[in-house]
This record gives sequence, C-alpha cells and structure tokens, in this order.
Amino acid sequence: MSDISVLIGPGIGGMLAYLITDYYFSKVATLGEYETDFATQHGEYRVHIVRMGSIRPYIKVKIQDKTRSRQRSKAFRQKDLIERYDAEKLDEVVDEVLRWYENTALKKLNR
Repeated sequence: MSDISVLIGPGIGGMLAYLITDYYFSKVATLGEYETDFATQHGEYRVHIVRMGSIRPYIKVKIQDKTRSRQRSKAFRQKDLIERYDAEKLDEVVDEVLRWYENTALKKLNR
C-alpha cells in the first residue's frame, strides 16, 4: 500500500504545481512599452520600460549605459512608480529609475 502512495503523492503535487503556474502565467500580460534616450550629468542612457500586468503588477526596466558600455535590468514593484507610469508621467518614471541606477549600480562600479 505504501508503494502506491509514493507514486500518487508526487503525481498530485506535480499536477497542482502545473495548474498553479499555468494560472499565474496566463494572467501575465504586457500592458505597454516605452523607450527613450536620456542624458544626465553622469552619462547617457537608453531606457526601455515594459509595464507588466499580473497578480502583482510590475515594471521591467532595461538600462543601457552608453557612457560605460554597460547594461542593467530590474523589475520595479513600487506602487507609486506604477501609478505614475499609468498616468503617463513617463519622464518622471525614467528620472526615478535613472536615479536608482546612478545611486546603486554606479556606486558598486566605483568600489
């Protein structure tokens, strides 16, 4: 009897995992994209933003640092950033993302 439970348990667990991931990924959708070139006092950047809709909405950002020939990607889940993107205050979103990049990523390079 225990041999059957060893086979059934992982099978049921695998089916549940499949159903949960299928449900989650069916809810993920691209709601908008924005790409721009932006310059600050620290360098020139190309910023690509993708607004993703899911159970927990987020913004995927890809920053290409033209000055240092580097690239960085990050997902932002801050509610105020998502609300500004939805209100089409895109320059504010880009400014906030680049401020994060210059404060964190560039400080790591200088160490």
